[in-house]
Amino acid sequence: MPRVSVIVPVYNTEEYLALTLASARRQTCDDLEIVCVDDGSTDRSADILSLTAQVEPRLKVIRQANAGSAAARNAGLRAATGDIVMFLDADDQLERTAVATVVAAFDAHPGADIVTFGGSAYPETAAYPWLEARLVPEPGVTETFDAELLFGDRARPHLWYSAFAADFLRREHVTFDERLVLGEDYVFNATAFPLSRRTVAIADRLYLYRVARRESLMAERFTDTANRLEEHLAIAETILTLWRERGWLEPNTAVLLRWLFVFFLSDTLSQPAEERGPALAGLARLLREFFPGPGDAVGPADLQLLKVLKHEPRHDGGRRLMLEVTRYYMARHGLASGLARSVRGAAASAPARRLRDLARRVLPPPAATLGHHLASLGDQVDDTARRAAALDLLRAEVAAKTGERAA
Repeated sequence: MPRVSVIVPVYNTEEYLALTLASARRQTCDDLEIVCVDDGSTDRSADILSLTAQVEPRLKVIRQANAGSAAARNAGLRAATGDIVMFLDADDQLERTAVATVVAAFDAHPGADIVTFGGSAYPETAAYPWLEARLVPEPGVTETFDAELLFGDRARPHLWYSAFAADFLRREHVTFDERLVLGEDYVFNATAFPLSRRTVAIADRLYLYRVARRESLMAERFTDTANRLEEHLAIAETILTLWRERGWLEPNTAVLLRWLFVFFLSDTLSQPAEERGPALAGLARLLREFFPGPGDAVGPADLQLLKVLKHEPRHDGGRRLMLEVTRYYMARHGLASGLARSVRGAAASAPARRLRDLARRVLPPPAATLGHHLASLGDQVDDTARRAAALDLLRAEVAAKTGERAA
């Protein structure tokens, strides 16, 4: 039985898959299995998996009709036989020492249920300070659950930043919610972390996270703010329902409320004013259901906070909805200052983003921007070359083993 199972859900990632699998195969710790679940790919991903299987005995390939990433990951969990479970997206990469470092962390902390670690944005020029700061956790060992691990300022929902003890996942029946199109990783973490008896955080950057892939489902959703807000509502409602059922909601109200507003406000305020109503109504509904306030009075603090909003919705009761949102938030815990900071940042970001986009269209780029563009182009060329080289090397391996030219 292998020490580690690396689960890779695969769907139409032929351009990246050979390099991703090469990063898993070249680990300094070879006591692992690579469990790939082909979720009904229609490109050549299945061919790359078949080629790899000819030369990699540690590879398991599961094929299923397209059912989404949550179903693919659940299939991977069912097939995994390792003591430790890690997840690798089919367009990302593991650093060479990733598996060895995770194993060492589990060995150094007997009884750990989760080891969480850091990553790096890839390609390098796609990184930016805000993201980089949030790809590395604060090191430490947590014996009791701290909601800041999931919803704090430095927390991110990515599934890849944690490894899980397999017996912990089985004992607590932690699986992926197959009803969700996106955000199943967020909900998985929101289920697992509160149940963990010991969570170990290390600062090692063990994962190369591909920041931008134009054809990915996430990229498609990122360009459609309205759909993204609707999906955020579904993710939030799933997590809040789970936490209420488990008794985790009440002790963590302040952290959850802060996360809820940060989760929604920036995207909501980037919408045209006349299109914000549904998102605000959905947020107000969640607040009414999960965080009922003690009263309905609208006080001066609510009105003062609303002055911060530069693009306040003015249609179909939009002002009333925003008042309702702020009233429930503030009445519950009196966290006006925290919300005000979130609102200021969100309100400022929307017009600033539009101004930057306009400037890019009408003004010549500064020298620093040109330099960054050139560096980014170099990274793209290098990435393309590395992906092609990984596929060529795989074909050469197969040819050497079979004595035939790989297609």
